[in-house]
Amino acid sequence: MANRLDRLQSDIHYCYLYFDWVVGEEWERHCQSHLAEVATMVCGTVTYCHTLVRPGYCPFCMSERTLPASKRLESWTRDHKLWDHVNDHIEESRWPQACPHPLCDTPVKDAAALQFHRVDNHGFSRSRPTRPANSPALSSKAEKMPLNKGSGCLSKS
Repeated sequence: MANRLDRLQSDIHYCYLYFDWVVGEEWERHCQSHLAEVATMVCGTVTYCHTLVRPGYCPFCMSERTLPASKRLESWTRDHKLWDHVNDHIEESRWPQACPHPLCDTPVKDAAALQFHRVDNHGFSRSRPTRPANSPALSSKAEKMPLNKGSGCLSKS
């Protein structure tokens, strides 16, 4: 597409939500329009028959209004890379906190609870990259807990 339009590859963006190419400066406005109309809480990638249908999005970045829209809507085509990125945000987090996704305000008490919440409510994959044992963000308890145990979310009352 970049060759055909005689543009740099970095000037061409594919919108998985509209299944269309967006060229140049239009990308920022295009991303802003998606952010203004967020309609799903799913953040993890969606694949069908080994084909990426929808990339993953970071709920932390989506809610960060100081970032440009194109950075807030940065996408990941692999769940593992998305988890790596989200883990970086988790390391900087203070607990308890509300889920940062624009459509979700579920309170979570710690990193482990947020991990379960992401899988259960936001479509993140169950497998995620693990941090070294000395990681301050995820306790050894959270690292060893199977994902099918309780969510650990605080009640909203």
